[in-house]
Formats: sequence, C-alpha cells, structure tokens
Amino acid sequence: MNEIKAARIECEKRLREKADVTDDSLRMPSEIIYNYLVRAAEQHGIATVQHAVARFNRDKRKLYGTGTEASEAAKRPFIKRSWVRRAWIKQGGCCARCGQALALKDAQGDHIQPWSVYQLHTARNIAALCRPCNSSKGNKTPMEESKASGRLITEML
Repeated sequence: MNEIKAARIECEKRLREKADVTDDSLRMPSEIIYNYLVRAAEQHGIATVQHAVARFNRDKRKLYGTGTEASEAAKRPFIKRSWVRRAWIKQGGCCARCGQALALKDAQGDHIQPWSVYQLHTARNIAALCRPCNSSKGNKTPMEESKASGRLITEML
C-alpha cells in the first residue's frame, strides 16, 4: 500500500511540475486530466501511466510538430521534379528569387505560398529556386518577402 501511495505522490509531483496552466479557462480540463492520471496510476502503476503519457506526447509531436525546422521538413510533401521543371521553364531558366541563371539540375522546388502556412501543394504554387535562395527564404509569404527585399510582388512572381 505504501508503494502505491508513494507512486501516487510521485505522479502528482511530476504532473504538477509539467502542468503549465495559467489561463483560468484551461484550468478545469487540466484538473480533470490530472485526476484521471492519478486514478490510473493507482490502478495500473506509475510506469504504465508514464508510458501512456510519453506515447501521447510522441503522437502529438508527430501531428503538430515541435516548431523546429526538422519537424517542418518532415511534414512537407515531396515536390515532383516535373513541377520544378515546369516552373523553371516558366521562369526562363532563372531563379525566381535572385534572377541568376539556373541549371535545371540545380533547381530546387519551393512553395510560393508556404506549405507551413497554407498547405497548398499544387504545381502552380511551385517556384524553381537556387540552393542559397531556397535555404534563406524559409516560410515567408510573398508579402513578407516583398517587404524584406523591397521588390514588388509582381516582380517576384
């Protein structure tokens, strides 16, 4: 019995450390979840609950990402080479961002409207960029790109 009580106390301590609830509207649901986890720890043991919470957090990171560039890259869809070729031909064999001559084999596809913002994955939303431009663009929208570079949006498209 003392082991269960110690496990419950340990679970409560860890949950309170991890709980970062400041908004009153979120306080009630987190208390319900907290109480549920405490009861689960009493019934099934703290190791089982810790495993379930870790699995939940892992699945949540897969769905929503962690905000790092690696997770963003993992979520982005593959850009077909035919789409890059189409954009490269439309751009006259030049980088859409800097205007430098660009060999087709060096062209990289980039979403004009960022995938991380709009989830628009079509051939019309792809531009051919050189490696330095593609690396430095990030997930800027055409409007943000225009403000940063001082160029008109129509010049960039």
